[in-house]
Amino acid sequence: MEADKFMLTVSDLVQYHYCPRKVYFLKVMGVPTVQRKTIIPIEIKYSDFVAAYRGRKKQLTAYAMLLESKYGKKVRKGILYFPEQNEQIEVEISEEDKKYVLRDLEKIRAMIKSERMPGKVEESKCKYCEVAKYCV
Repeated sequence: MEADKFMLTVSDLVQYHYCPRKVYFLKVMGVPTVQRKTIIPIEIKYSDFVAAYRGRKKQLTAYAMLLESKYGKKVRKGILYFPEQNEQIEVEISEEDKKYVLRDLEKIRAMIKSERMPGKVEESKCKYCEVAKYCV
């Protein structure tokens, strides 16, 4: 077996819990996941807030960049899917969006390297934050 068959993704885990046979066909039988000329990342969101917030668009853009790197094809849109509401939002992904993601990654790296704590964001976000108890 090829080593990359054992390289598992979060999507593989989600698909396995949806139907283990799907992972079997993709990983063992080698059924191609890209069967069309268009590649579209889909992010499933379990949230009461059906919207294409900036962070969600950045996430789709980062997935688009990874897919472009892997398959050598341009990705120009993504989909946010909200299964609880059975709604989806199509999100356009531009080259400018991809440049902003690269800039964001550089800013994150610089923050980590400098070991300087950034300022707080909106207080309303704190109640959903897993590190709020450490934040002063």
